[in-house]
Amino acid sequence: RDSSTSRGLGDVYKRQAVTVDGMEAGSALNVYNLAGQLVASAIADAAGHAEASTESLGAGVYVVALPGHSFKFVK
Repeated sequence: RDSSTSRGLGDVYKRQAVTVDGMEAGSALNVYNLAGQLVASAIADAAGHAEASTESLGAGVYVVALPGHSFKFVK
């Protein structure tokens, strides 16, 4: 798994899914393509874990938007 840490959040993993730990329960994890279209999303569970599948996404650059944070990844 590729991993990185993002500004106070737990681990962030990207491969066939974007997985974020350390979120507030009920918070949204949204994945957008560079045209601004929502292409994947997930809601954090009670433990603060959210996972959005990226398996069906084509190669390209995507933006992950979390409450108060965002980052890009290349698939």
